[in-house]
Amino acid sequence: MNTLKIKKAHHSFLILLIYSLAALTSANASDNDLTRLLPKQCVFYGNFFQTRNIERLPSSLNSSGNFFFSCERGIIWQTLYPIKSSLIYTTDGTSFEGTHEKNSQQTSFTSLNGTKHYYLGKFLINLLSANLQELHSDFDATHTTPPPNNTLAILLTPKNEKIKKSLKNITLKRQENESTLLITINNNESQTNIKIDTIENTTTHKSTLETCKLSLKNNIEPCDPLFSPHNFTSNALN
Repeated sequence: MNTLKIKKAHHSFLILLIYSLAALTSANASDNDLTRLLPKQCVFYGNFFQTRNIERLPSSLNSSGNFFFSCERGIIWQTLYPIKSSLIYTTDGTSFEGTHEKNSQQTSFTSLNGTKHYYLGKFLINLLSANLQELHSDFDATHTTPPPNNTLAILLTPKNEKIKKSLKNITLKRQENESTLLITINNNESQTNIKIDTIENTTTHKSTLETCKLSLKNNIEPCDPLFSPHNFTSNALN
């Protein structure tokens, strides 16, 4: 092979390499993309609508309720329909389930053990607080192909082997200039679609605890284990 052919072959390889790197760069979601997609406040609350599709069931399971989030405390996920219940994930790694006693307005709280709730709580807190360092440590973030018009869409694929056992991927979507965040969670047996809507910022003259009780006006009891988890850790679930 003469020198000219060697140079042409070398140039072709460089061009191919450049295009490959460009394609890889465009597929990977940047920190700026994630920041644009995720909430920017430390304390906020709103409503959610959830649809779960399970392979063995002929129809989907629908639920709705409200939530409260604090980047310093954690998240309360309160289901109001079809049955009342709540999940509380704190920033120190403890988790609780709240259930209503029959013929009583009081809520009973029990601790939730196991890696499933640990990783779910960790993911939700890191996601809603836009903790990019922690998200990158557990997930690869790429753009979905092709993204809908005027929609930010990012696919999160787990790196952690323990997370992979119960989770395939998570898709995040948000329309430009809208507050609604769409989350699709895929695992081995089901798909869960969550619509987080009506996100409200906390008012500056209220404390975080007051804002929690304001946001969960239908049942303010879940605020207690979020703000004082040490008072609720004795009723552990086995």
